[in-house]
Amino acid sequence: MTVHLTAADYGAVLPEIIVLTGALVLMLLDVLLPRRRVEATTGVALLALALAFVASAHLWIVDTGPAFPHGLGAMITSDRFAQFFNFALLISSALAILLSPPFVRTSHFDPGEFFALILFATSGMMLMAAGINLIVLFLSIELLSLSLYILSGFDRSRPRSQEAGFKYFLLSSFASAFLVYGMALVYGATGTTALRGIVRCLGGHACHGAVSSPFVLIGIALMAVGFSFKISIVPFHMWTPDVYEGAPTPVTAFMSVATKAAVFAAFLRVFNYALGSESTKWFGILWALAIVTMVVGNVLALSQTNMKRMLAYSGIAHAGYVLVAMSSTNRLGVTAVAFYFLVYAFMNVGAFVVVLVLESRGEVGDEIRTYSGLFSRSPLLASATAIFMFSLAGFPPTAGFFAKYYAFAAAVQAGHTELAIIGVLTSVVSLVYYLRVVVVMFMQPAEAGEPSVRPAWTSQIALASSVAGTMIVGIVPWFYNLALQAVQSIFHYTS
Repeated sequence: MTVHLTAADYGAVLPEIIVLTGALVLMLLDVLLPRRRVEATTGVALLALALAFVASAHLWIVDTGPAFPHGLGAMITSDRFAQFFNFALLISSALAILLSPPFVRTSHFDPGEFFALILFATSGMMLMAAGINLIVLFLSIELLSLSLYILSGFDRSRPRSQEAGFKYFLLSSFASAFLVYGMALVYGATGTTALRGIVRCLGGHACHGAVSSPFVLIGIALMAVGFSFKISIVPFHMWTPDVYEGAPTPVTAFMSVATKAAVFAAFLRVFNYALGSESTKWFGILWALAIVTMVVGNVLALSQTNMKRMLAYSGIAHAGYVLVAMSSTNRLGVTAVAFYFLVYAFMNVGAFVVVLVLESRGEVGDEIRTYSGLFSRSPLLASATAIFMFSLAGFPPTAGFFAKYYAFAAAVQAGHTELAIIGVLTSVVSLVYYLRVVVVMFMQPAEAGEPSVRPAWTSQIALASSVAGTMIVGIVPWFYNLALQAVQSIFHYTS
């Protein structure tokens, strides 16, 4: 089959091309600039992300509805759903890069390689959000995974980082195997890897394959396992705490948000749309996974004394909340998922700032006990961290409250009140470990002789942006309306 590519095909993936080009430029600069490489590479990485953001905004504006073309032989779409997730992914990547320079200096990382790998991972995530073909989705998830394997073990001087990289590689490889086998079975049953073709075939239209219910059912189960590994769904979460703890903190902050956002975007396209007619076969799986993930994530987070491990289990619990919205199988639920990750990009990356700031000063930044008296040492840093903890717990009027509200409201509207009730109860449990961090910072005295803490200027920008996003995104209805428009567009392109 011959595929003729036009300017429109390349335009559909312009944001991804910009990010990939930025990664290649960073690798060249790393060789050509022997001095001040951290400043130069940070600037180039942020410039590439800014240009990609502008390109995504342009594609959002020119999206005119069902007639809007796909790109690269109908393998990728540039619909508003993809662009909305691009916004969340680019914001997450930019915040992680802004947090990185002090850590890169103290850890003696190679800045060009480090930032290039972040951009490679970001491009893979963006392609996942835009993929409308199982082949593209699998290749995209491997691009992001390969980059994150290296980033997790990037700190070669620390055994924990090496362990994190190895564990992530080993278990994620198993997840990829489950995913590709599941995709192969769906292809065998429907005769196509295109999501639109799968929709038509399972919907009763003529197709090249012979739809076989056992093949489809097994394929759905295997893909659910593969996606669940990637987004830390219980019981496929075992790698998460160890990888989050051992990986360099900027990498942990980045992957804790961006990986989940990208995989959930693909998860939604495959399950809620391509396999939407088979929802009775997979709803029970997601229903059970949502409940066990919310309960286990929150309960295990209670006993953690390490900030990164606590946020790892917190992230597992939040994946459960997102599954509640996804299990609703209605437009409100899909909108809640998209909105959740825009909010999560700000509040969860921001929660890692305190760890990064203390580690860049040579302190032990991942132990919660070391935050004693932080308010007296750095009132702004402690106050910002408290805002992130309140938002993650779901306190109004932070954006985290609205994200959870929309997720649980979608479940109630779909008639799954039990999911919303369990979500609310587990959110109450989460108050214990989130507020424990606030109590340590504000109510326990600092040790004698502890110096004041002043974040680097790049960290201050990331901190201010995260606080602004955490406080504004939920209150201003414009952001939720963007998520609603994004979800409306996906119905045109995958049906």
